[in-house]
Amino acid sequence: MKKLIAVMAILAMVAVANAGTIQKYDLELVMDSEGVFSLHNTTDSAVRFYAYSIESDGDKLSPTEWISIQDQAAADMMGVFGVLGMGGVTMGEMNPTSGALAEYSSSEAVLQAGASFAIGKPATGLHDLKFYWANNDTPTGDQYQGNVVPEPATMALLGIGGLAAIIRRRKA
Repeated sequence: MKKLIAVMAILAMVAVANAGTIQKYDLELVMDSEGVFSLHNTTDSAVRFYAYSIESDGDKLSPTEWISIQDQAAADMMGVFGVLGMGGVTMGEMNPTSGALAEYSSSEAVLQAGASFAIGKPATGLHDLKFYWANNDTPTGDQYQGNVVPEPATMALLGIGGLAAIIRRRKA
């Protein structure tokens, strides 16, 4: 039984390091099972923001794999406008490095209820990332900061693995 608990604890740590969500208030940074990151609104109302940043203390970000809102607006302005409004179209990159990726706009972007906006694969996991964002309700100079939370599919897989281990042990 102790081995089963140890294995499940290790699986939980691996799952948290490799898939999940960084969230704060209404806007989340989500990494799906294929490693694609998205800004995601989980609320029933629109979320406004004029800036966001993703930071890595271990310099584990990849600016070349990041598909910024600015780059997407250059390729498909109407597509970005349709999802984020004028604030999305006017987003601009702020010196991307392996330690920080950030964008800022002079007007707020609006991500509608339940909507997501993909930004590529700027990192290989969530292990040391910090996600910040700001809107006009944020006190001057402050930003919202998120925490790492495992995605629901990861937790479901852990549960199935634990159940399989228990069944296998009973049959043995």
